[in-house]
Amino acid sequence: IYIFSGLAIGVAVALRAPLGILAFASVTAHVLHSSNTRKTINVVSTLIDWRLVTMALCICLAYVVTSPHTFLYPDRFLEGLKIQWEYQSEPFPDAVDAGPGLYQYGWNMLSQALGYPLYFLAAAGVVIALIKRSAADWIILSAFIPYFILTTFTSWVVVRYMLPILPLLVIFAARAVFECVRFLPPYRRAILSLMTAVVVVTLVADYARLRMQADTNVRDVATAWIQKNAPAESSVLKVSLYLGDVYFNPATPPNYDGVTFLLDARSDSRSLLLDYRFNYMILNETLYKNMERLGERHPWHHIQRFQRALGESRYKLAATIRKPVEAFGLDFSNWFTAQDYSLVNPEIRIYQYQD
Repeated sequence: IYIFSGLAIGVAVALRAPLGILAFASVTAHVLHSSNTRKTINVVSTLIDWRLVTMALCICLAYVVTSPHTFLYPDRFLEGLKIQWEYQSEPFPDAVDAGPGLYQYGWNMLSQALGYPLYFLAAAGVVIALIKRSAADWIILSAFIPYFILTTFTSWVVVRYMLPILPLLVIFAARAVFECVRFLPPYRRAILSLMTAVVVVTLVADYARLRMQADTNVRDVATAWIQKNAPAESSVLKVSLYLGDVYFNPATPPNYDGVTFLLDARSDSRSLLLDYRFNYMILNETLYKNMERLGERHPWHHIQRFQRALGESRYKLAATIRKPVEAFGLDFSNWFTAQDYSLVNPEIRIYQYQD
């Protein structure tokens, strides 16, 4: 068991370094198994054990085998850490003025990661685990709580950071159902019916998302709009947020003059929008969502300048293109508003220059 735990944790760390926190679960299981008392001195003494040393060596071995480039190319590894540090040190617009990290991750991200019905069920399971505090509860909580707390301190607020703890939350959700059935046996059928409804609604939401992704991409819909509504040879301006961006914006149709403008701290967006004329301009939700929400409070000054210039320009909104996440007449779009989801299915605006 210790060897397997060590190998699994080592591979997890190689895939994503913060997953090393999950080692707390194995250590907690070891302490609970080895100690018959919860006195601090006995708990500490159980940590001095050759089995934990074996597990630690297996973690190192698995990491070396799974991620050898860390040691073969240490300079690139350190450069990668530096880049990651720079990313995490920069303000993340989605998180600005959106509440503390505990709220943003504890509600906004987890509810979108699980879906609202399963989220409340999992939250009930966490509360039950904190009250009951059985050995199994301690083991799962020792993996869940440290990882969750660490994540709340990250500057980026995204659903994908929650993925490692979703299986644990599903276990908590199951725990809540079990406890309800156990203590309310007369309502067993009603509880199981409610649980079935939770699963069905969650699956319908997932189906709606998959259905949207299998359909024509919103970028292609925007390209088709240009072809249908803009005369051939029209100039089309696209605004990108980083060098080499070929994903966020739709492709320029053939027989159109496409121009891409890099909007960064050194760019002169005022001159672009007021001194030059393009027949059409395409903006991605990634740019304008927080620009409009934050206004002058936006942490990036070049975005503030762009918003002011856009307001003074002759560009007027011609079309807003979005693809709702729908199934069976139900709209689940509000379930998928985090950056992870909006990158795949953004709203796109097309502006037309007005003489």
